[in-house]
Amino acid sequence: METRGHVRQFGSYTTQQLERMKHDLGLRMPLPKLAFCASYYRTHEKRDPAIEEIQLLDLFSEATRELPHLIAPVELLTNDTFVAQTYADMMNKRRELTPDAKAPATLAEIMNLAGAYLGRIGKTPSLPATLFYLENGTTATGQASNSTVSPNGGFTLHSLKKEKQTHDAGDLLVLLRPIVGLGPTNGKAPLSRLFDRTDLTDCFKMLRTVGKQGLLYEILNLTQGAQIELSRLSETGEPLPISMLVSAYEGNLLVRLSPDRFQAFAATSHRLGIRAFAFASVTQGSRITFLRNAKPLFSLQHGFLRALSPLHAASVKLGNENQYTPAQILHTPRFAAPCKYIAQTADAPNDLTVNQNLLCAVAASQPKNGFFRNALETALAPVLMLAASGCDFSAQRCAVGLTLPQNSTDPLTAGEALSTLLGLYRLQAELALPLATGKITTDTKLSHPEITVFGMGEGTPCTNQFTGVGNHVYCITPATQASGIPDFAALRKMLDTLSSLRRRGILASARVLCREAVTDGIRLMSNSTLTCKPHGNVLFLCDVPPIAILIECTEKIDAAEIGVVTARATALPTPAQKVLPDRDCLISPDRAEITIFSAAHDGDAKRLAERLTLSDAQVTHILAEDGCADRLSCAIMTSQTLIICGRVSLPQTASLTFATDTLHRGGGRVLLLGGAEVCNFVNGFALPEGITERMVGQITKIKKDCKKT
Repeated sequence: METRGHVRQFGSYTTQQLERMKHDLGLRMPLPKLAFCASYYRTHEKRDPAIEEIQLLDLFSEATRELPHLIAPVELLTNDTFVAQTYADMMNKRRELTPDAKAPATLAEIMNLAGAYLGRIGKTPSLPATLFYLENGTTATGQASNSTVSPNGGFTLHSLKKEKQTHDAGDLLVLLRPIVGLGPTNGKAPLSRLFDRTDLTDCFKMLRTVGKQGLLYEILNLTQGAQIELSRLSETGEPLPISMLVSAYEGNLLVRLSPDRFQAFAATSHRLGIRAFAFASVTQGSRITFLRNAKPLFSLQHGFLRALSPLHAASVKLGNENQYTPAQILHTPRFAAPCKYIAQTADAPNDLTVNQNLLCAVAASQPKNGFFRNALETALAPVLMLAASGCDFSAQRCAVGLTLPQNSTDPLTAGEALSTLLGLYRLQAELALPLATGKITTDTKLSHPEITVFGMGEGTPCTNQFTGVGNHVYCITPATQASGIPDFAALRKMLDTLSSLRRRGILASARVLCREAVTDGIRLMSNSTLTCKPHGNVLFLCDVPPIAILIECTEKIDAAEIGVVTARATALPTPAQKVLPDRDCLISPDRAEITIFSAAHDGDAKRLAERLTLSDAQVTHILAEDGCADRLSCAIMTSQTLIICGRVSLPQTASLTFATDTLHRGGGRVLLLGGAEVCNFVNGFALPEGITERMVGQITKIKKDCKKT
């Protein structure tokens, strides 16, 4: 069948010959895909392929088989008029942009359609020369100073300042790999140190993190034409098999640089602990040429390689969007969910992060139904926060991460994903809000799509706590139509008003409310000295609007005022300075556990336990209803900190009395939250305002840090 490493007359193989070849070479691609390859070599290449070449195509086809963004909805069934209108408008825009398109639109194309159309009609907002890209929450680059993590931990958004550069033929594709054996320096991994050097990141024209689909897939995203020198990918100089393009380098960074910048870039990167491999150059045209030791092996069309990724067609049916349960929208970058036992501090706003002279707000949700509306409202949360920081909505940009269940080709899951993207499309189209970047991934643990939306813009950081006595407090909710969809004309006017108030210095603080009662928003905006005194009928404050924004203004505005900022009757001391001793560590090296005691229905206590566990603490959470006095005694004996949440009482037993006395004599602390009584705890500290972020850092120091003290 083969002669000197080539498959002779491959283009004329019959079905039986293809089946025999598939068996002999152990190929995994379906027979129709193999026949497609044979047709390509017959009509385009007019040559016989090498066996290694066929094996590369087989590995590449298999690696890209499960790509979630290659789902293509080919039929939409819905009884929701608004969603149907949005879908029709989107498809009209697609036909206008690509009139010759024959294949159905994939999810990735749908995600980018609004931005592509806005760019075509000249409505792309102007942001500084910044390169954005999304990675999964656990990144290969480490947490650099210029990254923002989504509240659910699903995605990290990186933003890099870069010079205004053109993409030219001759540019180099460079693989960045940490030098083996070199650990962190000054607490930072090599790639994190690189990201701190703007003189290096300015060189990047594009960048990708190599995923499990392999290096070749990322190359196809960076350029149409390239020459790939395989031997330059090796750290030792040995020739590499061509399969390494699919089966190696996952998690490494791939960047595009100008050739005149490479030598200086490589030398500096090496000193930081990173080896830079300039293994490919960009060429004109649309062919990918493979070389080994400067000798060409073969060349393939860019479009042919992309066509090997299978397209998963799916008919989708959307539920009634008017009958849905609003999902929780998480918009706190620091915690998985709001917790009344952890107090927000003024120096760490809950919604906004300053990111290289840009402001970045983030929100995420995982609905069970009503995906269109949930996506629309999730994306609106960062837009509102940025507007309250002075960012004109028409000059904002967004980044979207969409995580789908593993069975993403299922018609029901495909429908949920499409509905989510349609909601995003509608908001983007109405507000002229194009994508800076987007990413679609899968997760075996999910049962429904999970969406994360980052908003970016230029403005002034806005605190989320009250700032001055006598200031006026307003709760503003976007106007909606009878269908429950926002009135977009009124929404645009509202956003303009918010950004104008901020720029004029009238808007002093703000907090976005997502499925939260107004009273909860007021409590979270209050601090140790300032709170809000409501006006008139307070029943309104118990309402839970789908999405709203609380703002504090120095002057009266044309809106319904709900209260005024007042001084607290008794100013509470700052917990980190007065309530607890100002020590670096509250846990001794040999007793690092924390015991939490609460009622079974106390969800905030559960979230507090989860938060402390994520901060490297050893937490034992015991419920009052379990009646486990002996277990509680043992836990307290091995703890340095006991946290009692809510109005629960410790059992009155001799062993428990002995345990609490031992805790006291050993220098331990008892923290009383949510109305827990001091009782006979001489070492008990009542914290009515909750635990601050600084305290979390104090009580979760790991053992090796404690030994230093």
